Amino acid sequence: MTLTESIRTCFAKYGMLEGRASSSEYWFFSLFNLLALCAIYIVSGGLGIFMLGASGNLFLGGLGMLGFLGLGGLFAVIFEIVMIIPHWTVSVRRLHDSDKSGWWLLWGLLPGVGGLIVLILMLLPSSVGPNRFGARWN
Repeated sequence: MTLTESIRTCFAKYGMLEGRASSSEYWFFSLFNLLALCAIYIVSGGLGIFMLGASGNLFLGGLGMLGFLGLGGLFAVIFEIVMIIPHWTVSVRRLHDSDKSGWWLLWGLLPGVGGLIVLILMLLPSSVGPNRFGARWN
């Protein structure tokens, strides 16, 4: 599955917890999230530098470098609010692909090691053939 197919599939299955997701679907969608957040911060930082150079004033009434980085943070929060459901559902479907329940994502709430546990779960290989969550994604 390519990056664009993964993005299209994850948005088409917005909120769908049934079925399975290949590792490429999950990892490409995660890469898309990371690249989009980086782009948000790069563009907002670039706009801040442009505004700073145009005025010579660091604050520009809240619209200088600091203002645009804050605006980038706001855009990043809005982006993540929009992306939380498709990312959560593709994570559940990825767990289904390795024959694990979606409830295993709750390990991520554990302070310290929770994120590492979820990362290891996402790296598990797919189960061969059909499992209790359906047929393979191919």
